[in-house]
Amino acid sequence: METLKKWLSAYPRAKVLDVATGSGAFFGLLLEAEASLDDSVGIDCSERAVAAARGQFAEFPKLHFETMDGATMSFRDASWDVVSLANSLHHLPNRTKVLREMERVLRPGGILILQEMVADGLTHSQLSHRKFHHLSAEIDRKMGIHHRPTYPRDAIRSWVRQHSTLEYAEEWILALPKAEKPNQDETDALFSLMDRVVNRIVDSQTRAPFVAKAARIRAYIEKNGWDACPEMMIVLKKSIPAPR
Repeated sequence: METLKKWLSAYPRAKVLDVATGSGAFFGLLLEAEASLDDSVGIDCSERAVAAARGQFAEFPKLHFETMDGATMSFRDASWDVVSLANSLHHLPNRTKVLREMERVLRPGGILILQEMVADGLTHSQLSHRKFHHLSAEIDRKMGIHHRPTYPRDAIRSWVRQHSTLEYAEEWILALPKAEKPNQDETDALFSLMDRVVNRIVDSQTRAPFVAKAARIRAYIEKNGWDACPEMMIVLKKSIPAPR
């Protein structure tokens, strides 16, 4: 968190654009990092996600949420101090186009922050998170929704270095507090969520192999516990053109 605070401190009253914002979790992270925010916007293709984010941050008048595709944003060039994409890279079917749009709307001297859950270097309890997440992704793909498995650290780093036009300024692993062993109510809630994810597949024959996979994941979680996967943070910086 201290590294994130260091970067944000250079942008007092920052105008932040969070792409593929979902329920706005990245703004929660910024507020936890004591970021000084001016009018900022989260965008998402999902109207349901935007409605959830508006409800979540209703008490923060400087945070706004809009339904918009990150690949075809309506914002002017160079209009944001900070542009972010949090835990969404593996959801994007057109991720290079989204990255290029993010770079377009970022002002010279501004930073682009990528946050992405990693798939490697995990403890046994963190593997529980990855197993459940990858099950959800597989079900999404079965239903025609673009959702890749999460990436190893080297794959994230290599993709960003290959496709971004910005300076690769810094990377680190966000230190998340280790979760305490979930109590029975929390475990039951997690398993209930897993059931809802699997039951999105209506056809029983198609659903059957996912039911079996979910049962194996349940057994793994009961044995090994649950903890969130680490998240890789990457800061890219847009250079200021030299004066002519």
